[in-house]
Amino acid sequence: MFANRKAVLHVDDDPLITRLVAEYLHHAGFESEAVHDPLMAIAAMVRGQYRIVLLDIHMPHRSGLQLLSEIKS
Repeated sequence: MFANRKAVLHVDDDPLITRLVAEYLHHAGFESEAVHDPLMAIAAMVRGQYRIVLLDIHMPHRSGLQLLSEIKS
């Protein structure tokens, strides 16, 4: 299903942070996708096959902890 794809979904409302993390992940051998709106994160989870999800805790509309609960269910 996931094979050996090293894919990370990063959800953060700050584009500077997602850009810095994406560069770090790329150098570490990971593919990554950044989502700046937590309301769009579930759709991104459905579209992609991610082994890791990085969540910002403090975001508008939905906290990272709320989003984590939704992802798990």
